Amino acid sequence: MEELRFMCLNDDPQHGVAKNPVQWAHLCPLLFQELESRSCRGHKVMISATALTVNLPVFAAGGPITSTRWRPPSRAGRAERCGSALSTSVQPLFEPGGALGALHPGEPGRLKHKAMMLAEVFQRSSSNVEGRHGSLSSRNHELRGLDHPRKRACLTAVHNFLRMRPDGTTAAERFFGQKLRSMFAMILEAVEIPPLRPSVRRDEPEGRLQGGRVAAVMIEALKVSSDRANSMDTLHGLLGMPALLLWCCVVFTALSSVLLALEVLLRGVRAALQRRRLQRRTQARTGSFSDAYDDPEEGRRMPPLQPPAMEYHTYLGFIPKASVTTEGYCTNRYHFRYAEDFPVHKAPHELRIFITGGSKAWGAGVTQGTLYTQEMEASFQRAYPTVCTRVICAAGTAYCSVQERIMVENHIAPLAPDYIVMFSGRNDCFFGYVGRDIRQEQDYFGYRRRIHPDEHASDPSYDEYGLKLHYLVAVLRSRWQRAGQAPPGARASVPPARVVDILRDNIHSVSDLAKRQQCTVLFYLGASIFCTAKRLSPWEQSIVARGAKHIPGFPAYNRQVYSMLRTVLPRDAQENGYLFVDGDEAIQAEERSVFVDNTHISDRGYRLVAQHLFQALDPYVRQQTTSRYSGSSAHR
Repeated sequence: MEELRFMCLNDDPQHGVAKNPVQWAHLCPLLFQELESRSCRGHKVMISATALTVNLPVFAAGGPITSTRWRPPSRAGRAERCGSALSTSVQPLFEPGGALGALHPGEPGRLKHKAMMLAEVFQRSSSNVEGRHGSLSSRNHELRGLDHPRKRACLTAVHNFLRMRPDGTTAAERFFGQKLRSMFAMILEAVEIPPLRPSVRRDEPEGRLQGGRVAAVMIEALKVSSDRANSMDTLHGLLGMPALLLWCCVVFTALSSVLLALEVLLRGVRAALQRRRLQRRTQARTGSFSDAYDDPEEGRRMPPLQPPAMEYHTYLGFIPKASVTTEGYCTNRYHFRYAEDFPVHKAPHELRIFITGGSKAWGAGVTQGTLYTQEMEASFQRAYPTVCTRVICAAGTAYCSVQERIMVENHIAPLAPDYIVMFSGRNDCFFGYVGRDIRQEQDYFGYRRRIHPDEHASDPSYDEYGLKLHYLVAVLRSRWQRAGQAPPGARASVPPARVVDILRDNIHSVSDLAKRQQCTVLFYLGASIFCTAKRLSPWEQSIVARGAKHIPGFPAYNRQVYSMLRTVLPRDAQENGYLFVDGDEAIQAEERSVFVDNTHISDRGYRLVAQHLFQALDPYVRQQTTSRYSGSSAHR
């Protein structure tokens, strides 16, 4: 052979060639001799393998001349070496003196067989289809040749009759010079295909599909799958990036519209229920809600059960928000229900009267213009025009006597008060009825529940949530968490004597502080509808009946506590230097309705309270202004 392009060690076990230099040294001369005997001279022979480094002897005439560590040489070196090795005349290998003459007598046959196998693998025929065999050998090189004749025949048929050039012709058409029939058509004619089974009769169940119906169903399924794929392609085209963004915007807008509609609906239903409740109260059979008002619109603008905006306070628990102005009320920077932000230091001709208490002292049920403290202040201004008298409402919704004491100590005392009126009594009685010791706990607005939500399981408050949908979700979640739990048991009421002692101790604390500041304290016992000397109107009688139904036991408890207060406090006031006034005296002579519910009074009732308080304080104010401003006309 003139040229040997590549020579490496074949390690495929199919041909039994081991990576053994000695075995290769014995086999290589036989392989070359076999290839020469097949007239392969002048053609390319490629021997390749995975090993890159072997001990490959180079043969010359008569045997090996060198034995070196062989690595793949350059193309020029390989050609030169192999050409010199093959161009040398080689004497018979197995003869004495030959290259393989020293082998065992049984080895020559085995080596010749292996050499013939390798020659079959690596030989390329010189026939007119040599290119096809070379192509098959190259494409199936990793399989170490094509040992199966049927596979080679199939690949040859595919090459000749199926593979087309770019001009659309196959190898067979070019060879025969005419267009041949389809190979598959020929196969269909030559192969006998059994006929289809008869279709299922119409009267048989629909699910028993056989034969042709099965094929029809499969074809229909393929059509449906194809249509579905086309639909998915169309949808994929529609859902491009711009279209996807548009779809997202549409979905977001629709969702926002639905949530907004639900929010408006929830607020509307809430407002409708409140109007219906108010209408039911104003159109009661036994009287009317507006009967207690001189101006019925006053109660509609400022409902008694609507508390002011509150906020958390470290010592009071809760306090009205400062500097708030609404249609019904306004607060100043000191959290008082007073329109003016007066200075801390008092002017020379200024008199300050502070009134503490709960929602009744706050003036729940009337607007700022008809507040009883406004009427008291106007009365004092008319009586003492040279004195700037301020009557300041320092009350808070649901305040008890403990919170009044803290309010006086922390907020009122630094403002130099002249008179402190504790408009109280009813809330202490109510908290004692529900079993609360007001010296230990008073969390009417549930701020502790907000700070420690796990300790309390009460329903959320509507006013706590700006977004009412959030409130609805919170209510549903609270109801779901409390489902199956036993309701908490009612606590026993605090003994009435204990309630009276706590109230009296708080009055003493405020009185002692006031004495140090040369201030006068007046305790004004707020009137209660359950223990009043007033002749009740039909509307007020209905309030008492509803109270006995909704808060059973409280009317009797209220009467017992108030009876003890009216007995103990007048004598205690004389002994400890403070004033006591029973607020029931202000409404005893009024035959018309005064109460709007079991706690609060109307503008008519507050007007009576303002006159009553002015009459109670006027002697002391006259005496103080006369002694302090003796050089001026204090009283008109």
